[in-house]
Amino acid sequence: MKKIILAIALMGVALSASAQKKGEMYVGGIIGLTGSTETMKASYGSESMSQSAPGTLTFSIAPEFGYFVADNIKVGVTAGYNLQSSAYDKEDGKWLRSNVSVGYVGPTFAYYIPLVTNLYYAPEIQAAIAFGSSAAIGEKIGVVGFIGDLKLAAFEYRPVSHFAFSLSLISLNVKTVTGKSKEEKDLKINDTVFSYNIGLNPTIGVRYYF
Repeated sequence: MKKIILAIALMGVALSASAQKKGEMYVGGIIGLTGSTETMKASYGSESMSQSAPGTLTFSIAPEFGYFVADNIKVGVTAGYNLQSSAYDKEDGKWLRSNVSVGYVGPTFAYYIPLVTNLYYAPEIQAAIAFGSSAAIGEKIGVVGFIGDLKLAAFEYRPVSHFAFSLSLISLNVKTVTGKSKEEKDLKINDTVFSYNIGLNPTIGVRYYF
């Protein structure tokens, strides 16, 4: 019985020792670049043809700042920029591309639950204002909107006092944007997207504590 009580007491000491303390701060973020090339082949009898086309190119960067207002309770701010470029047609031997660029900024809130020493379960909610532009086929559209993100399976591992790694496996996301054409003043577009990520495309980030 004494051994059980001692084990429980030591576990409590370990968890409290590894708590994220009030007043701690960090800077961190995520950066990503993806791209692809598509090759299509077709044949009809003895005739055949093939064509290669560039796929979608995506670049994203999202710096963040976090501050612990109490032990294991973090508030922060995140900002980001996403660029998506896709080929849609070929003209005079050159591929025409549609480009969508969006920036965003907003607050974050997370609660840290110690699992084992230096490893935390840290569910997080984010909200942000988005703004940007879309250009394709000679048409330019300015966009503004809202982004909400709920990270249900988010973790942080802090092996040393100044560095940590974040991992998000399951998240729910909602985006709603309104676009207005810069040339056609009467053209207005409303778009709402609900999405989820379940471990197939994990998000990994690096954080520096000070």
